[in-house]
Amino acid sequence: MKPAHSTPSSSPIPLWLRFSAIGAGILILLWLPIEDTSEKPAISIALVISVLLALRALCGRQYQQGIIRMTLIGGLAGTAITPIALLLIAFKTGLHSHGIPEFPVEQVIALLRRTPFFSIGGLFVGLGSGAWISTRKS
Repeated sequence: MKPAHSTPSSSPIPLWLRFSAIGAGILILLWLPIEDTSEKPAISIALVISVLLALRALCGRQYQQGIIRMTLIGGLAGTAITPIALLLIAFKTGLHSHGIPEFPVEQVIALLRRTPFFSIGGLFVGLGSGAWISTRKS
C-alpha cells in the first residue's frame, strides 16, 4: 500500500542538486562576515540561488520540457535575482548593524534598475536551453 503523500508525477530531488543547495548556503555563510560595500557578491549569490530554484522546478516533476516552459522558468529565474539579492543585502546589513547602512541607497536603486536585464537574460537562457533540449530529443 502506497503512502498518501507520494504522487506518481513527482520524483525525488537529485542528490547533486541537494549538495549544490548546501554549497550555496555555505557560500552565503562565508560572504556574510566580510566587510564589503559591493553589491556584486550579493548578485552572484542571488544568481546561484535563482539557478538552483529553476533547476529544482525543472527536475522536480516529470513534465514535458518544452521550449515555452523552459523560457518562462528562465525568465522567472532571471527576475528572481533582484528580490533575492535585496533580501541578502538587507539580511547582511541587519546582521552588521552599523550606524550607516553597508549598501547605500544608490546601489539598491542600481540593483533595481538591472531587473529588466536579468529578466531578459533569463528568458534567453531558458529559450536556448529549451531549444537545445528539444534538438537533443529529436
